[in-house]
Amino acid sequence: MKYSMSLAKVPKTIEISLIVLFGGSCAIVYKARYKKTHEIRALKCSDSKKPPEKKAQSEKLLENEGQLLSRLSNDRIVKLFETISTPDERILIMEYCEGGRLFDALKKSKALVNERIVCSLMEQLLEGVAYLHSKRIIHRDLKMENILLETDNLEVGLIKLIDFGISVEMTDQGKLNKVVGSSSYMAPELVSGRYDEKIDEWACGMIMYILLTGFMPYKSKDFAQTRELILTKEINFDESALSTLSPEGKKVMKQLLERDSEKRISARDALESKWIKNNQVSGINSLDELRLRSIDGVDFDDSELRALLEILMIGVFCKKIEDRKEVSAIFRKIDRKSQQEISVGDLVIGIIGKAVEERMIRLRELKLIVEDERIFIERRVLLNLICKLAFGDDIQMKGVLLGYIHAKEYQKDLDSYLDHMLAKFEINKQKFHRYFSSKEKLSLDMFYDIQLGFFVQ
Repeated sequence: MKYSMSLAKVPKTIEISLIVLFGGSCAIVYKARYKKTHEIRALKCSDSKKPPEKKAQSEKLLENEGQLLSRLSNDRIVKLFETISTPDERILIMEYCEGGRLFDALKKSKALVNERIVCSLMEQLLEGVAYLHSKRIIHRDLKMENILLETDNLEVGLIKLIDFGISVEMTDQGKLNKVVGSSSYMAPELVSGRYDEKIDEWACGMIMYILLTGFMPYKSKDFAQTRELILTKEINFDESALSTLSPEGKKVMKQLLERDSEKRISARDALESKWIKNNQVSGINSLDELRLRSIDGVDFDDSELRALLEILMIGVFCKKIEDRKEVSAIFRKIDRKSQQEISVGDLVIGIIGKAVEERMIRLRELKLIVEDERIFIERRVLLNLICKLAFGDDIQMKGVLLGYIHAKEYQKDLDSYLDHMLAKFEINKQKFHRYFSSKEKLSLDMFYDIQLGFFVQ
């Protein structure tokens, strides 16, 4: 399918790629890049080849989407960076997710995903829906094509919900009656024309069913036939593809696909189910349970990473500890291999462990290689995590993390922040840098002496 857009409306600061990420009946999403900062974004606009009435409809949907996204802030919702508006056109500049659509990722994999991965995906989907409903917003078009993967690693599977064009805010006037959305995902009450937010939970159930079986229970050539199937045909929960699904998983699926919307489970309650809570990945609360000893995927010569690690480790050495027993206890906690020496890599594993235990990161964001007692973490995930631990709710550093600040300014900010923190805790700058620039592993005696030597005499 060919698409077209008016390049004249796009600011000169943005370079548009010829790559169409995906397109629909009304809008197109292009890959774009800020020329100055080289940050990759997704640019959504209407298709200029469409007839005037179709284009006008598209612009209205884009306007609604931009207004809703500007009010939302959640890890499971695609981020809107800016809206470019003219009297006759809307362009949305949004977060770019390199993994593409979940629908396409599953087609490429040519195999059904296992229950553990489905559970992880469903947990995130339900988190996004629960957040939307807490903000009194109904998505109304949840489907496989409207879920993006942050990376192309389906096993990690961090997702974002997109396409809020027909989403609507709940009112106090009761049920809604306008029939909208994708027919195969519609709840019985939606096709009947009297519904509320529970249609989103039904769509979640349909997505779960498709992930586990590879097909849609309700699909026909036209809407009238699909509507009839939805209203009259019971879903078969005894499909052979579901034979290995755990009882807890099947229970959640049935609760989401409950035909009576009053009895249908909410996204918030589904998140409290045993199936979600006991999931092999998200149910683990400590890295100690996995006995991990080493980390892959991290370049410790990465200057940006080292700067962040330095800032974070000031928190470890923020006070002079002269009690050797206390220093020894810290050392043993970092020395996970019990080799009487520690490296920067050991410090990183300690950081990840602290974050997992404090619920700042879920283990689904890490690729676990349990058999070899190793852990893999993507650079982006690690930088995000360290920023959270190091800066907390610091607004400026959040801006750095989210890409609002130019890379060169980023390094200046990191350097000045590091200097400020070292001065605040009276830590010797030269000795601290020497410690982090060294690739030498530290014994307990060296760790103790260095810790004492950090502080300004």
